[in-house]
Amino acid sequence: RVLFRSRLRTFEDAIIFVFDVEKCLKRLGAESREMIARIALQEYTHEETAQLTGQSERTVGRKYAFALDQLTNILLEAGVLEPGLF
Repeated sequence: RVLFRSRLRTFEDAIIFVFDVEKCLKRLGAESREMIARIALQEYTHEETAQLTGQSERTVGRKYAFALDQLTNILLEAGVLEPGLF
Protein backbone atom coordinates (compact mmCIF):
# COMPACT_ATOMS: atom_id res chain seq x y z
CA ARG A 1 0.00 0.00 0.00
CA VAL A 2 1.13 3.53 -0.69
CA LEU A 3 0.34 7.08 0.35
CA PHE A 4 0.74 10.27 -1.62
CA ARG A 5 3.86 12.18 -0.63
CA SER A 6 2.01 14.87 1.28
CA ARG A 7 -1.37 16.39 1.58
CA LEU A 8 -2.05 19.12 -0.94
CA ARG A 9 -2.39 22.26 1.12
CA THR A 10 -2.12 25.02 -1.47
CA PHE A 11 -2.84 25.61 -5.12
CA GLU A 12 0.91 25.56 -5.73
CA ASP A 13 1.13 22.11 -4.10
CA ALA A 14 -1.55 20.88 -6.50
CA ILE A 15 0.28 22.30 -9.53
CA ILE A 16 3.56 20.67 -8.48
CA PHE A 17 1.77 17.36 -7.88
CA VAL A 18 0.14 17.44 -11.32
CA PHE A 19 3.49 18.29 -12.94
CA ASP A 20 5.19 15.42 -11.09
CA VAL A 21 2.48 12.94 -12.13
CA GLU A 22 2.70 14.14 -15.75
CA LYS A 23 6.47 13.56 -15.76
CA CYS A 24 5.94 10.06 -14.38
CA LEU A 25 3.28 9.25 -16.99
CA LYS A 26 5.73 10.24 -19.73
CA ARG A 27 8.11 7.55 -18.47
CA LEU A 28 5.59 4.84 -19.39
CA GLY A 29 5.65 3.17 -22.78
CA ALA A 30 3.08 4.31 -25.34
CA GLU A 31 0.83 1.28 -24.85
CA SER A 32 0.80 1.65 -21.07
CA ARG A 33 0.06 5.38 -21.37
CA GLU A 34 -2.83 4.57 -23.71
CA MET A 35 -4.30 2.05 -21.24
CA ILE A 36 -4.04 4.52 -18.33
CA ALA A 37 -5.44 7.36 -20.44
CA ARG A 38 -8.42 5.46 -21.79
CA ILE A 39 -9.45 3.58 -18.66
CA ALA A 40 -8.37 5.76 -15.72
CA LEU A 41 -8.54 9.24 -17.20
CA GLN A 42 -11.15 9.04 -19.96
CA GLU A 43 -13.24 6.46 -18.05
CA TYR A 44 -13.64 4.01 -20.93
CA THR A 45 -14.61 0.50 -19.87
CA HIS A 46 -12.34 -2.44 -20.58
CA GLU A 47 -14.85 -3.52 -23.23
CA GLU A 48 -14.80 -0.10 -24.94
CA THR A 49 -11.01 0.03 -24.78
CA ALA A 50 -10.80 -3.44 -26.29
CA GLN A 51 -13.01 -2.38 -29.19
CA LEU A 52 -11.03 0.82 -29.77
CA THR A 53 -7.68 -0.95 -29.71
CA GLY A 54 -8.70 -4.16 -31.48
CA GLN A 55 -7.75 -6.34 -28.52
CA SER A 56 -9.65 -8.73 -26.29
CA GLU A 57 -11.04 -7.54 -22.96
CA ARG A 58 -8.77 -10.00 -21.21
CA THR A 59 -5.71 -8.54 -22.94
CA VAL A 60 -6.81 -5.01 -22.08
CA GLY A 61 -7.29 -6.00 -18.44
CA ARG A 62 -3.86 -7.59 -18.31
CA LYS A 63 -2.16 -4.62 -19.99
CA TYR A 64 -4.00 -2.12 -17.77
CA ALA A 65 -2.93 -3.95 -14.61
CA PHE A 66 0.66 -4.02 -15.89
CA ALA A 67 0.50 -0.28 -16.69
CA LEU A 68 -0.80 0.51 -13.19
CA ASP A 69 2.01 -1.53 -11.64
CA GLN A 70 4.58 0.27 -13.78
CA LEU A 71 3.13 3.69 -12.92
CA THR A 72 3.05 2.87 -9.21
CA ASN A 73 6.72 1.90 -9.29
CA ILE A 74 7.62 5.07 -11.19
CA LEU A 75 5.64 7.23 -8.72
CA LEU A 76 7.40 5.52 -5.81
CA GLU A 77 10.83 6.04 -7.39
CA ALA A 78 10.04 9.72 -7.99
CA GLY A 79 8.88 10.19 -4.40
CA VAL A 80 5.37 11.19 -5.46
CA LEU A 81 4.07 8.17 -3.52
CA GLU A 82 5.46 6.83 -0.29
CA PRO A 83 5.10 3.29 1.03
CA GLY A 84 2.67 3.25 3.90
CA LEU A 85 -0.41 1.72 5.40
CA PHE A 86 -3.94 2.96 4.93
